[in-house]
Amino acid sequence: MSNVIPQDAKKRLGRVYRARLILSGSLIVIAVATLSSLALLPSYLALRTNTAEPESAKIASTSEDLSAIARTQTLLSVLRPFTASVTSTTTPHGIISLALSLKESGIHVDHIIYASGQQNSVTFSGTADAPSYIAEYRRALEETPPFTSADVPLGDLVGAQGGRFSMTLKGDF
Repeated sequence: MSNVIPQDAKKRLGRVYRARLILSGSLIVIAVATLSSLALLPSYLALRTNTAEPESAKIASTSEDLSAIARTQTLLSVLRPFTASVTSTTTPHGIISLALSLKESGIHVDHIIYASGQQNSVTFSGTADAPSYIAEYRRALEETPPFTSADVPLGDLVGAQGGRFSMTLKGDF
């Protein structure tokens, strides 16, 4: 079956549809831009109109406020020895930093796993230029106070895996 629409009419019809598509696409983009602007308008206005004095700049001037501050300060001074024992745990970042500061230049750590629970542990995986570096690193970690043990598989100590090692540190941290 042949097409009965003349070629000129077909081109005009294509231009009309193309113009409609461009117009409707433009209107959709304008609508989305307007909605986005309306969504951001409240936060913009809140930033521009917030000229009130911040709460931290206000000074306690009443005698009730001053007495409450004095009571709070005495209470904090009484409780300070108890808070030191509660908050004295070392952070994972501190433990990992301490362990990494003890390693020699021949040891390259690729992966670190920190596990907390009944017995905290840190597992290091990486490569060593020589098995003697692993043994020295293990000995240095065991002599450092927060660590109670540094376990390395025997195959890693003799270099069976071509320099790859994993080491598990346990301790009171």
